[in-house]
Amino acid sequence: MTLNGIDISSHNPLDLTKVPGDFAIIKATEGTSYTNPLMANHIKQAKAAGKLFGLYHYQTTADPVAEAKYFLSKSKPYVGQGILALDFEAAGLLNSAGPAKALKFLQYIQQQTGVRMFLYISLSPANTLNWSSVAKTYPLWVAQYNSMAVVNGYQNRALNGTPKYWGKALLHQYTSAGRLAGYAGNLDLDRFDGDKALWAAWARGSVAAPAKPATPAPAKVATPAVTWHKETGTFTPDRAINLRTAANTSGKLIAVIKAGQQIKYDAFAYAGGYVWLRQPRSGGSFGYLASGNASGNKRLNYWGKFS
Repeated sequence: MTLNGIDISSHNPLDLTKVPGDFAIIKATEGTSYTNPLMANHIKQAKAAGKLFGLYHYQTTADPVAEAKYFLSKSKPYVGQGILALDFEAAGLLNSAGPAKALKFLQYIQQQTGVRMFLYISLSPANTLNWSSVAKTYPLWVAQYNSMAVVNGYQNRALNGTPKYWGKALLHQYTSAGRLAGYAGNLDLDRFDGDKALWAAWARGSVAAPAKPATPAPAKVATPAVTWHKETGTFTPDRAINLRTAANTSGKLIAVIKAGQQIKYDAFAYAGGYVWLRQPRSGGSFGYLASGNASGNKRLNYWGKFS
C-alpha cells in the first residue's frame, strides 16, 4: 500500500482541509533562528482533515547540534504524532563533509526522543556522497523528478534510479510542479511506500533499527548472578535509554525511556559493565534500565539525574 501527500512551507499558504491527500510534511524550522509562521496552523488543519503529518528542518551550515536543539525546541510538542525529517540540500553542505554533519543532527534528535528521522535529499548527492554511516539507521526521503512538466493530481511515478546506500526510498518526492484541487499554485507531490500504521510507527520511534549482519554465536557461558541492592528513588535520563525485561542488553525491549522522562526504581545492581535500575511494574514484574557505565562494582558515569 502507498500513501499520497505533499510537503509544504510558508511559501504554500493553503488550507489543508481543502486539498486532497493522505499526509502533509510541514516545514518547521531552518538554521538556528527561523520558524515557519504557518507551521502551527498547518498542523491544526492536517489534524482537522484527518491527515497524517510530518515536520522537517532545513539544515544550514551552522553547528548541527545547535540546529537540532533549535528544531526540537519548536517541534517537541508534536514528537510522537508525526514523522520527523531533515532537509539536506543547502549548497554549503553538498560536499564530502556533509554526511557527517547530517549524522550529528540525526543522532542528537534520536538520542533525545528515541525517534529516527527521515533524510530528505536529491538522488544525485544521495549517490555521489558517502552516506554509509547514515543509511544503516535513518530512512530515505528522496527527491527525483522524471519530468519538470506540470503534474495534475497524484500519480504513481517510479523512481528513476536506485539510492546507492539505501537500496530504496520510503518517501519519494516526484515533482515540484504538482497541481491539486483546492490550491492554485504548484506543490511538491510525494508518495510514501507504506500504510498509515507504518507512518505512525516511524512517528513514535517504534520501527526497529535494521538488524546487524549475523555473526557466529559464541560458546555459551554461565550468566553471573545479579546482586540487587535495595534503594528507592526517581531517575531522569538525559538521553533515550531502553527499558528491558532483564538486566542485560539481551533482555527484550519493553519501551524506550526518553530524555527527561522520570521512572521510579526500587533497587540497583552492577552487571555487564552497567549500573542497572529495577523498575517495579504491574503484576509483580520488573523493568530494567541501564543508568550508566560501571567497572566491576564501581560506577563510572551517570546517564541522568537521581532524586
